[in-house]
Amino acid sequence: GGLARLEHGRFVGSGSGNEDQDWVRSLFEDREGVLWVGTSSGLHSYHDGRFTLYTHQEGLPGDKPTVVHQDRAGAVWIGFHDRGLYRFRPGPNLRYTTANGLPSNEIFSIRDAADGSLLVATREGAVSIKDGAVRRIHVPDPLHRRLVLDVLEDSAGTLWTATPGGLSRIMKGRGIHIAAGGSTGSGTVVALETTRDGALWAAGFGGELWEL
Repeated sequence: GGLARLEHGRFVGSGSGNEDQDWVRSLFEDREGVLWVGTSSGLHSYHDGRFTLYTHQEGLPGDKPTVVHQDRAGAVWIGFHDRGLYRFRPGPNLRYTTANGLPSNEIFSIRDAADGSLLVATREGAVSIKDGAVRRIHVPDPLHRRLVLDVLEDSAGTLWTATPGGLSRIMKGRGIHIAAGGSTGSGTVVALETTRDGALWAAGFGGELWEL
């Protein structure tokens, strides 16, 4: 249905009626106050009351961004539905795909780790990227599924992963299931987040919400 903004207690939409074009895949506000909106028609930025659209014609690898992230150094990274990982700003632009180490070109999440690396979740597994080196993160799954929907490092340095197999904790390269998923996908964990008090929250595909 497109992008909507809450104004005077009501949501005001911007949809055009084209469901595919209006599919909003991600929202992210960077430290400069720019709102980045990933849709099925490209990457939109909203700043000072106006939208700017970036697509393949403006130099992006693709027109279906799934996630936008600003790292601790200020660089803006974009993950795509089928075109890998791309550093958009500042230049020079940098791109990671399966050709140089990514397990898949479909990106689901991008996060920072304490050591300055990027944690990236993809359809075929999770990786950390630092100084151009891509390192695979072993994520356990009893059914040997490789899909990772989110990966996050908490304040203690522990890695957590959201997968169809549930929620896993990874310490010293060893994974332990905390909340098990199922073969039907009803126990799939899709998103992770930490709050200021240090709590970890995990959201499930079936409507479940855990606090750890």
